[in-house]
Formats: sequence, C-alpha cells, structure tokens
Amino acid sequence: MKKFFRFPTQNKNPRFIWNETQTVDPETKKQPESAEKPKTPDKMTPEEYVKAQIAKLEEKFGQERHQPYKETFEDKLDKAIKLDPKTEKSKEGIDALSMKLNEALTKARLDDVKKNYGKENGIIATKIKEADIRDPHAYDKIINNLANNHNLDIRNPENKDLNDEITKQIETISENELPNRVSEKFEDIIDEKIKTYLDKNEPKNKEAVSKSIGDIILNKLSSVDGILEKSNNEVGKIIDGMNIEALVKADSKFHTDYGDVLESEGTAEDKIKELGSKVDIDKYQAINDPAERLVVIFGDIFKSMMGKDIDDETAQSYMKNAVHLENPGRARADTAYLNEILSDKNMDLPPKGKEILENAKKHIGKSERSNPDEIRQFHASAGLNAGPDTPWCASFVSHVLKESGINNIQGSVSSREFLNKGTPTTTPKPGDLMIVERGSGGHIGIYLGNDKAGRSVILGGNQSNRVSIKTETRRLLGYRTFS
Repeated sequence: MKKFFRFPTQNKNPRFIWNETQTVDPETKKQPESAEKPKTPDKMTPEEYVKAQIAKLEEKFGQERHQPYKETFEDKLDKAIKLDPKTEKSKEGIDALSMKLNEALTKARLDDVKKNYGKENGIIATKIKEADIRDPHAYDKIINNLANNHNLDIRNPENKDLNDEITKQIETISENELPNRVSEKFEDIIDEKIKTYLDKNEPKNKEAVSKSIGDIILNKLSSVDGILEKSNNEVGKIIDGMNIEALVKADSKFHTDYGDVLESEGTAEDKIKELGSKVDIDKYQAINDPAERLVVIFGDIFKSMMGKDIDDETAQSYMKNAVHLENPGRARADTAYLNEILSDKNMDLPPKGKEILENAKKHIGKSERSNPDEIRQFHASAGLNAGPDTPWCASFVSHVLKESGINNIQGSVSSREFLNKGTPTTTPKPGDLMIVERGSGGHIGIYLGNDKAGRSVILGGNQSNRVSIKTETRRLLGYRTFS
C-alpha cells in the first residue's frame, strides 16, 4: 500500500495528502484540478492585458469606498471598456486611461478631505494644534497623503482607520521636527557645554568639532523620552554622560595621526588612495560611493581611538563634519537637478526666479577649501570684509541677488535680516528665498520645491562648507520673493 506524507506548509486543501509521486486524490481516486496561475503582464497578449486592466478598474470603482466618486468617472470607464483591443496602441491607451482615472480619483478625494476636514476647525487642524506642530506645511502634507491612500475611507470622520492614519502622520511630522524643538529649547545649555569642551581641550579643527558635537548632542537628546519636559539642569547632566570629552580628545589624536590625509586637497578617491598604506581598505570595497566609504573608514579609525566602544552612527556622524571633500560628482548631480527645474517644462517659474537660479547655478560646488577668494567676494556683496571662516549662507544669497539685478540688499549679513527684504509669500516658487531656524540664528537658501517625502529642497551656500543642494526640515521662519 502506498504511503502518503503530509507537508503542512504546502497542503492548502486538507482533503489532499500527497508526496512528490502522488497523482490522485486518495478519497475520490481522481486527479485534483490544477489551479492555473494568472499570467503576468509581460506574458499577456494586448487583448488579455486590456481585459485584465478593465477588470481591475471595474473592481476598483465598484468598491464601496469609491461609490461616491463612481458617477464622476462613468464616461471614462465606458471609454476604457469600449476600447478596441485590436488597435496597436491598446496597451498604451488603457494605461493612460488608468492613470487619468487614478489622478481624477485622487483629486476628487482631495476635494472631499478639504471639505470634510477643513483647516479652520477640522479634526486634522485640531490634532496638529494639540501636537504643537510647527511645520507650516503639515496640513497640506497630511491631506495629500490621505487623498493618495486609495485604500482609506475618507468620508466618515468617525472611521477608526482614518483617525489612526492622521495620528500616525502627525507623529511622524512631530518626530522629524523634534531635534529642532530640542535645539530651540535647550540652545543655551548645549552651547555652554560645547564651549566648555572646546576651551578645555582646544582641538585643532574647532569649527568642525563644534558642529560634530552639536549634531551628536541633538541626536542623542532627541532619543530621550520626554526630553522637552526636562529642565536645563537635567539636560546638562544627560550631556555630561555622553562622553563628549573623550570624543574631543580622540579628535586631537586622530588629527595627529591622520591629519595629513584629512586636510589634503582632492576627492574622496584621492584620500582613500592615500590611506592605502595605513589602513586595510580592501574590506570597504563593497561601499560603492567613495565619499560614504571614506566616512566609514575614518569612522572605524575614530572608534578605535576612543579607547572604548561607541556606535557606528556616532563615529560616522562625527567624521562627516571633519572630512572635507571636493566631489565633482556631487556638483554635477546638483547642477543636473537644477537644470531640470530650469527646463521649459516648468511653466510656474517666475522670470526673476529663473534669473536667480541661473546665477546661483554658476556657483554650485564652490567650497571654503578650494574657492576662498570666491567666498570673500560673497561676503563683499553683503558689505562684509571677511573670509571663509565666517558663516556665509546669507552672503552667498546677497551675491546671487546682486548678480540678478537686486541691489537693495546691501548689509544683509545674517539670514534673519532677509525676513525684511523682498515680499513675504506663503506659496513659494523655485527661486524664492527660504529662511529657517538654526539655534538663535538662522539659515537661508534658494527654494527649489519639495521632494517626494514633502521636504523642502534648497540651494544654498555654507551647506557642508560649499554651495550645494540639500533637503531642509528645520523650523520655517519665512519665504521671500523678488520681482
């Protein structure tokens, strides 16, 4: 008699017990019907593909949560259903219609979200206020995410899933802006502690060490539960327990042993080659980006000099501010990003904004190390006689505005002074200025738009010690536009 073995992970029908050689159902003595696997799109004929997409559309718009919107799309659905599957462009046509239907659905959902949960007294605005969110774009980010989440029923304010999703998004926004809130509340005690460590140890690269310590302190404080409810005295004790002094001492040793490589001119590849005689760099080859590889190598060296274990993130965070890189690849990528914004496809770009961006583009990649005379010229445009060691984000903006024919900005040597220049706006376009909070001061750059995550993207000076493009999540102080 034939023996059969049960394999629980494979057996989806309890009536069937099989082994690899079984061909019949032991109860009916018949061969089980084999379920035919659905074809993937690349295996379908054009006719099959169109029919499958139509079925998906009918199923989607037949779902209860989309019923309120169905009438809006009936004629478009009819066009999709009547589409001739024999035409050569049938697949392209059905894909285009699918996209239009989804875009129309999202727009209709967005209108409903705005109507049901308006800014003034809706549940979204209430939750934002309760969470003390500072991000001025928080409401728009949340309603756009709700509209794009087609699996969510947005028409019922009592819907638990809806409320859970709103709460989740607010928590994410709050978490992202927590470091700025910590910096704002405990700025004095953080600055005091940094000054104490620097005065006591006098590191060689004081500015880089100061930035690194500040980043590390903020990151660690932001991970402490209930940090915003703590007193300055409590926060001071937390900072004292961070072993910052050991970091500063290790920095001094690091510069003694590796300062020649760290301070040398050239790209990340150049510095890695120099390290070849001192460090086993073969084990780092899996890291493709040379700049990232160099930071990881230096981070490992720095960890070994601490005399005790520290985590990789802390060591690498420390090194990122110490390593000066001339990275042509980064500059090319930033230029390509800006060229896309300057393309004719961008119909919303104001003429003056376009001129400002064209002039700013010429300076991408210029750095304190390689272009000190250029940095001095930036300062001169702001009426300041200074060198690369003086913060220069505002001076860079002053220089670009002057190149763009805007001459009433003389004397604007700090970011916050630009809050009194130009015209305020709450609907910024590429080429407008964006001023954000940075401790008791600020930072300024040229607004380029938002990335897919909703973060602002700016082109600015003194960003990683050079003119570059970066995302900005710090507390907004204001936008200014020029015409």
